[in-house]
Amino acid sequence: MVNLQDPADQLLVEVKLVQDEIGAVTNTITQQQERLQLLQERHRYLTSPLRKFTGEILGRIFKATLELYSGRRYAKKTLLSLCLVCKAWRAAAYATDTLWTPLEIDIDTRMTPQAYQRAVLWLSRSLRSSRRLVIKTACLPEEFHHPHRCGLADPLVAKLLTEGLKLGHLSLKCRFTECLGYLIDLLEQNKPKGPQPWRLLESLALTFAHRRGQDYFDIDPILLRLPQVETFELRLPPQCKVDAIGELTIPTNFFAHLTALTLACDLNQATPLTILAACVNLETLTVDMLATDSDTFVQFAKKGKKSVCLPKVHTLRLRRLHPRNVDILDVFYLPSLYELDVNMQMKHVAVSSCDGRLTIPHAFYDLVANLSIQHQAYLERLRIRGAIVPSEEWHLFSEFLGNMSHLTHLTVDGVDFSSAVFQELSSPSSYALGHLEVLELLQLPLTFSPLMVYAFIERRQQTTFCGGPDPLKQVVLAYRKEQGGSYLQVMDGVRREFREKYAVDVSLTTETWQAECP
Repeated sequence: MVNLQDPADQLLVEVKLVQDEIGAVTNTITQQQERLQLLQERHRYLTSPLRKFTGEILGRIFKATLELYSGRRYAKKTLLSLCLVCKAWRAAAYATDTLWTPLEIDIDTRMTPQAYQRAVLWLSRSLRSSRRLVIKTACLPEEFHHPHRCGLADPLVAKLLTEGLKLGHLSLKCRFTECLGYLIDLLEQNKPKGPQPWRLLESLALTFAHRRGQDYFDIDPILLRLPQVETFELRLPPQCKVDAIGELTIPTNFFAHLTALTLACDLNQATPLTILAACVNLETLTVDMLATDSDTFVQFAKKGKKSVCLPKVHTLRLRRLHPRNVDILDVFYLPSLYELDVNMQMKHVAVSSCDGRLTIPHAFYDLVANLSIQHQAYLERLRIRGAIVPSEEWHLFSEFLGNMSHLTHLTVDGVDFSSAVFQELSSPSSYALGHLEVLELLQLPLTFSPLMVYAFIERRQQTTFCGGPDPLKQVVLAYRKEQGGSYLQVMDGVRREFREKYAVDVSLTTETWQAECP
């Protein structure tokens, strides 16, 4: 029995009370720990460090957000607003240099000192290699277009290109060749010590919208005064806006050093052929035919039996190619060609209309086939965009694809054609596309049956190609977003089966129609 009068017994009682209190607290802690562990398990996904957005991921999200804006002005305002949210967002935006390029400057008459400083600050956010500047001049009435009114005849614009930050790419969009002439005059007058951005460009793009008055489109002096670059883009006005270009003195060294050229021209004369013939070291060529349905330099070359030999070109891109000018494929001699990208989309149109998407002419199939037969250039990549294959001609398209035996990548984008094409390609007697690794069918109409592609893939899996397994590893089917149907549900099971059974990645998506691809 405890004697409370005994000091020793009193101490034992106090110890017992403390132990009980410690036990109670320990039990409470244990219960709370168990509760915490339960909450952590329940919300483990939400608290995972994998969900914390890194600066790189934030930068990609910002870039995707800005791409939703069609106007650069609104995109710039949105980017600045993102930088004001918090320090982390601002740091992520500053670390993503591609958000700050290209910088587009619209000049009406003169650049203000404030605009000059803003341009320099904006460009400083991006790396030199990705730093892109686009300068546009206003389309002023011709009678008011004089040096003192021209936006390019501006000392601050010249200063930006001689004393400003080094640029990777410069694009000048003006109405007349005289506009650029005024600017080059200022650039040659203002020669500061040290390197000039104008002379250190990697890529240059020039766009001229109109001719001036009744004079011929005098581009000769401009070509002779350009800085040497590796990538050059020249967009001349359509022939409906210019009568002729005078005989040109082609700066051979300038064009001989080019590795990539974009030429937008539909003139019915030798000028485009002369320019192309000088590009002896060209590797990538893009020709924009401006959707012209009349005679161009293509017919000029055919009549004169002229051809252009470009021995190093491995990639040819044809834009806004009207069927009337499909013979451009016969104008070039391209022994090293392995990638062909043809876009027959004429203009921005709604998907519900066939306007702007023209029928692939019969000659196209023969001309592409001749690239391999005559030039020994075995195409490995083929992309066809914005065209129509009539239902009664699907067998021609199927036969064409069946003969492209060396293709490793095939992309059919925004082309209306029958899925019976793949029914023919999946026949037991067909060994078509034996080297195909990637198949992309984009912007498909609802009438296109994916089950035909299913049969095509299954037949390939049961066939031996060159003594080995089927090289096909990726299939993409993208249906137009405004359309849907049971095909999407059917292909969900197809996708799982092919991934598990054949190790083929079949991607089935819907996407918004893009009337014209870059």
